[in-house]
Amino acid sequence: MEKQAFELMDCAEGSWWYRGRYAAIDAVLKTESFHSILDYGAGFGAMFNLLKKRAGGVLSAYEPESIAAARLKERGYTHIYKTPEAALDNSYDLIGLFDVIEHVEHDGELAKKIYGSLHNNGVLCVTTGAYQWLWSKHDVSHKHFRRYTKSSLCRVLESAGFTIEYAGYWNMSLLIPLIGIRFFGGTGESGFNAPHYISAPVTWLLKIEACILRFVPLPFGISVIVKARK
Repeated sequence: MEKQAFELMDCAEGSWWYRGRYAAIDAVLKTESFHSILDYGAGFGAMFNLLKKRAGGVLSAYEPESIAAARLKERGYTHIYKTPEAALDNSYDLIGLFDVIEHVEHDGELAKKIYGSLHNNGVLCVTTGAYQWLWSKHDVSHKHFRRYTKSSLCRVLESAGFTIEYAGYWNMSLLIPLIGIRFFGGTGESGFNAPHYISAPVTWLLKIEACILRFVPLPFGISVIVKARK
């Protein structure tokens, strides 16, 4: 990931987007708790609070960037791994791939490795960018290999042995505005720093979406969200 893109990820942590993703993942996981959790590709630890409240025991992270890894230690992750091999050499009840799988060239191979690192009945939760036709400079600077549809992501996970329990989208509300931004060559990244009078209602829209997707998957959106079980 380019340095500028990595810095954007850090600055955007408190944005409406992260709060919306938090709500969507929380809704999909429902009331489950897990003894051991791995936040794979944890970044600066934006998902720590959500995962911590669901962790009955160990909450670990894999993050290769040293600056981000130092922040993870401050947040309170139990173990922080700097290589995927070290992280996946253990077994977990939940592994989160939160906007990570698009950074991996061979996504099917990663899915198989994660399957092998889950306890029986363990859960994999994945979020990722939707629709290849939304590809932009944002994807290039963040070194993405692809964007997904619900079906294409499910095929990757099912080929690795997973059973899909939930598959849908989140951030449906902003899809039409983003299509317009993409049409004129924009990325939408400036929206992360939107003023409060814009970010506040957008956050509430996404939280309303999360209430809906708790019961029924959304038919479209800017991001895909899948819950799969071993």
